[in-house]
Formats: sequence, C-alpha cells, structure tokens
Amino acid sequence: MKSVILILAIHFCSFLLAQTTDTPVEDTTVISNSGIEHSGIRVFKDPRIDQMVVTQKKSSTTTTTTTVTVIDEVEGYRVQIFYDAGNKAKDQALLVKRKFLEKYPQYGAYLNYQTPNFKLLVGDFKSAQEASSFQHLIRRDFPESITVRDAIKFVPLKVVPKEKDKETTTSTTTTTTTNNKPKKNTPPKKKPIK
Repeated sequence: MKSVILILAIHFCSFLLAQTTDTPVEDTTVISNSGIEHSGIRVFKDPRIDQMVVTQKKSSTTTTTTTVTVIDEVEGYRVQIFYDAGNKAKDQALLVKRKFLEKYPQYGAYLNYQTPNFKLLVGDFKSAQEASSFQHLIRRDFPESITVRDAIKFVPLKVVPKEKDKETTTSTTTTTTTNNKPKKNTPPKKKPIK
C-alpha cells in the first residue's frame, strides 16, 4: 500500500514539473487587435515564433504564385470485372488484372481496395453506352462484369489543325478546258423526261 501511495505521489509531482519551462520569455504588455494595451498579463512564448512570423511575411511578400487547376479525373464509367473480399482476394484480383491486360493491353486496369473488398475496374469511358458496349465485348472472358460510374482519367480531345488543301479550293472555283482557258463550274444539265 505504501508503494502505491509513493508511486502516485511521484507521478503527481512529475505533472507539476512538466508545467515549468527553462527559458520563459516574458511580455508584460499585450496589445489587442483594437490597439488597446493591457498590462499585467504574462505571456510565455518561444522566441522562434517571432522568427517564423518574420520569415513568413518575407516569403509571402516576395513571392507571388499563380494557382493552376489541372483536372486529372472527371466523372465517367468503367467496367468492374472483379469484386471480392477475403484472404486471397488481392492475389485473385492481381491474376485477373494480368489476364485482362494480356487480352486488352490498350485499356487501363485499376485495382481499388475499399475495406474489406478488392475491386478491379477497367477502361476510361465518357458515356455509359461506351462502357456497356465494351462490357458486352469482354463478357465471354469476364462473365461477372458490370458497368459502374467512377472517376476516370481525363483524356483531352485531339485537335487536328486545319490544312489548306490547294486542290480542293481550286477545283471548286474553276476547271480547265482543253484550250487552257478557265471555265466556271456549272452543274450538269438534266435531260428532259419524255
């Protein structure tokens, strides 16, 4: 019993000593946000705080940054070809992923873990119709596949620059006759019906 009391007393004293600091910095005047001084309040602070504030002010005034939002994912559809939980679910999912990528290497395969289930989602489709048609394509190899809504990788549209085709512009405006004189294009004359 004496040892328990002794341990509690030592433990209580350690809490009291934990509240003291070695080098307190005293500030006897505090200026509030309104600019009114309040004296008699003692504030203990680490001197490194003032250094951090000065450093932050310098870095924020000298550096201006422009934030550019890059869209990595958009709403779309994928085909789920595996869904399972259990001790060997991850190994099975990796085998199914390998099998899928061997047959369809042009499509992405994404293994997701949502406690306690492993999901294997494939493809990045913008519409449900695209995902559904792909699901029907792979149904023979993956009969448990279903179409699900998911965030897909953003695929920017390819912009094809317009090319000026000299042949098409000249052929629509003029044609050349045998004597090399330009002649305007006219529609062929229709034969009268008898």
